[in-house]
Amino acid sequence: MKNLVLIFCFILSPYIILSQSDWVQTNGPFGGSMKFIGQDWNGYLFAISENNYLYRSKDSAENWERLSKEVSAIAFRKDSTYVLGSIYEEVFIYDRNFNFVKRIRDRHYKDYRSEIREICFDSNNAIIIRPESYASEMTLNNGEKWYRPTEFISMIDSNNWYYSFQHDSFLRSKDLGITWDTLIFNFVPRTYGSRFEVYNKVHNTFTIFFAENETFVFKETDTGWVANYNFFPIGYPGISFIEPNGDMYVINNELIGVSTDGGFTWKCKGNDCPYSINSIIKKGDFYYFSTSGFGIVKWDMNSNTSYLKNYGLNCTRTYSISKSKQGDIFMESDIGVFRTSNKGFSWEQLKIPGNTDNYNTIFCSKFGNIFVSNGTIYNLKGGILISSDNGQTWDTCFFDLGTRQTCIFAESDEGRIFAAGNELFYSDDFGKTWNKFYSFGDYISSLATYGDNYVLVGVGSSGVYFSEDKGISFRRLNIELSEMPRYDIVFNRKGDMFINMDGYMGGDAIYRSTDLGRTLKNVMPDSIGTVGFLRVDKEDNIYFSTYSYYTTKIYYSKDNGETWKKMNLGILDSMEINDIFFDDNQTAYICTQFDGVFRSDNFTSLDDKAIEVKKVNSVYPNPAEDYILIDSPSIKRGLGGVSEEIRIYDIFGNEMLTTPSSLRDDTPPKEGNLRIDVSSLPVGVYFVRIGDMLEKFVKI
Repeated sequence: MKNLVLIFCFILSPYIILSQSDWVQTNGPFGGSMKFIGQDWNGYLFAISENNYLYRSKDSAENWERLSKEVSAIAFRKDSTYVLGSIYEEVFIYDRNFNFVKRIRDRHYKDYRSEIREICFDSNNAIIIRPESYASEMTLNNGEKWYRPTEFISMIDSNNWYYSFQHDSFLRSKDLGITWDTLIFNFVPRTYGSRFEVYNKVHNTFTIFFAENETFVFKETDTGWVANYNFFPIGYPGISFIEPNGDMYVINNELIGVSTDGGFTWKCKGNDCPYSINSIIKKGDFYYFSTSGFGIVKWDMNSNTSYLKNYGLNCTRTYSISKSKQGDIFMESDIGVFRTSNKGFSWEQLKIPGNTDNYNTIFCSKFGNIFVSNGTIYNLKGGILISSDNGQTWDTCFFDLGTRQTCIFAESDEGRIFAAGNELFYSDDFGKTWNKFYSFGDYISSLATYGDNYVLVGVGSSGVYFSEDKGISFRRLNIELSEMPRYDIVFNRKGDMFINMDGYMGGDAIYRSTDLGRTLKNVMPDSIGTVGFLRVDKEDNIYFSTYSYYTTKIYYSKDNGETWKKMNLGILDSMEINDIFFDDNQTAYICTQFDGVFRSDNFTSLDDKAIEVKKVNSVYPNPAEDYILIDSPSIKRGLGGVSEEIRIYDIFGNEMLTTPSSLRDDTPPKEGNLRIDVSSLPVGVYFVRIGDMLEKFVKI
């Protein structure tokens, strides 16, 4: 019982914003990607975010409170209890006051995330789940025994009979999914997969929606079952809703389809609710959507007007931060550009031309102008947006930057602005006019300047180039390239250059040059993983990030890259981090993938909270075909084998091998010499984990 309580607290404990760390979540910007919205018997609304936080609103979405994390599904039973599914395929029951009752399904995998995607009930209150690892699973006795129906359960009718749509067959089971009868066979004229299935109990029809303007309506008649093929007028179906009188609505971000006869005929009308909708409910006279990027939307169908209802949903995807000359913080996100003048106690969304949900990059010049590259404006003719009044108004400047969705910016000390897409441009009049400078024949992924003359450019798969004459001429640096590399490049205050290279098939590195790129040294520590961003703070400390298994780690060096330590991120340690920005010597901001923005007002004394980086000396051969050898003095072997398990994961976090089954015991029993058979692994990129050490290798 003790173990049960401990595991439950870890998985579904309330999320606490303040912790012993110095990082606190700013007050917004509110929103984010929400994959579910539902309503319980009290009229309370529940929503689940893309990163599996569970929220509740008791006032019709005016305010939201975060209840739990690692929740992937929730359903509301007739007996006034809640059933929750977790990202590890666990199932829990809560009482009507949302107090934990018991766990009725254990973890399906020990370490690997595999979520419960959907929970529903039949008329006898049996619990039916849709786990990620299997089509359907159900229990008739609150989890005492689970069994798997032989077919996927698509719909349940008023008789408590189950129905399944499989490829070109429509099946029915009258014995809770144990045996199935084929009602209709070989009826689909096309190969498109189904989008979703809906049962209309008023008209007793079963409708299958496809992705390409098609529906099939199944109905039992006096002469047997018929399948009616219909042209669906609104195109790609987004989400469906059935009124109590049987009227069916299907909504996408452009049109609304309406059927009053159970799905046989459809009419469509315009939709001024331009959101990507994931789920829908009706409460009173309003509809509520969970959307991708824009949180929860309240919609009045009669007037076709919508309202964002996101206060308390602090799960916006944020990318990077820049500070204007006036001292305001600007942040780019997946729903637009925001500004705060009070360190994130409140955020204001800027009204910029173009679609706010299109990708944006933002750059604040130290001379006052603010530059935004917006995907919509860019696609018109490669345009960018410029503000000279701290983001209040915007002018558009068009010049052909190439085929990339957005561009990136940098600035020299004297004020020359560089903009890069597929071409490199510059402006000497604070962005009013632009001149084409240089073409590298590939897209430019990173850009940095130092002083008045030095320009460093990372170019697609062709390498890194350096200019000592303000970008007039470039020379390619002597860097060994990996396959499909991505770069992040910075200068420190002394002019030393750092080049972060993320190789798709291995070859990650951090190169340092103290002589303007003539010689380069790889200063990246071992056993780190896939590298991400690279930053330098105002004290010349170097930072870089790594990503693996849904989390980000940040490492730093205070001696110009000679030695590295891992930052103790506190409550951020289990989150995906996109960027870090240093405002001054004490204040820093972190942008996250699913949790908005965090701020630290005491970003000092790094060594006091550091974690030493442990190293695997080498994993070889790399690439490997049949086996790998791991050489590290921290690995100990003896008569009992290794003292720590060795696990091998693929790039998606799936555990592929583990010791002792993967360990070939044909090497001498000494410290740091292990041979692991990887011949059974498919070709690809993998990670070896030994305790808190990590190393990447390529299987060929």
